[in-house]
Amino acid sequence: MKKLLTAFTLLAFALVANAEVKVVTVDMAKLFDGYGRAKAAENVIQSEIQKLTAETQRRQAEGRALVQQLDELGQRYNNPALAQSARDAAKKEAREMEDKIEAKKNEFERFQSQSRQALMQKEQTQRETIYNEIQRATVAVARKQGATLVLNTSEKTTAGLPTVVYSEKSWDITGAVLTTLNVGTK
Repeated sequence: MKKLLTAFTLLAFALVANAEVKVVTVDMAKLFDGYGRAKAAENVIQSEIQKLTAETQRRQAEGRALVQQLDELGQRYNNPALAQSARDAAKKEAREMEDKIEAKKNEFERFQSQSRQALMQKEQTQRETIYNEIQRATVAVARKQGATLVLNTSEKTTAGLPTVVYSEKSWDITGAVLTTLNVGTK
């Protein structure tokens, strides 16, 4: 809603100042979906997610193996058929294994947290880079057409309603911007 108000305020200000206003529209969602570099960036993120998932599964398997070893030690130190010294040794080994499991658990939690944070940062950086490329291409196409204001027709208000209620189809420069963005990416 705030973006819509800002856009209309700018439009009203331009009209009051007797400036000639030429409005064009663009569908940013279509630009993100149709831009080859955006797709490639998304593929990189998906590949990272797959690698992290595999590493997570590997670490979880390690943890399960340690728990299995601890269970076996527990059976040994609870086995009345074994000599007391053997049971005591198994009990000591079990305590050491519990410490090792706790350390692995903490390491796993750090890994998950750091991985998630790094992935989110990488995704944010890529999204900003792609957005800036799309914005530059949009501005270039708009200027070529003599436009003074570009409205995003895919934008929604906080209530989920479109911010642009109506616009002439001839104002839409989405196709021209996509063509500009994807030049040389075939």
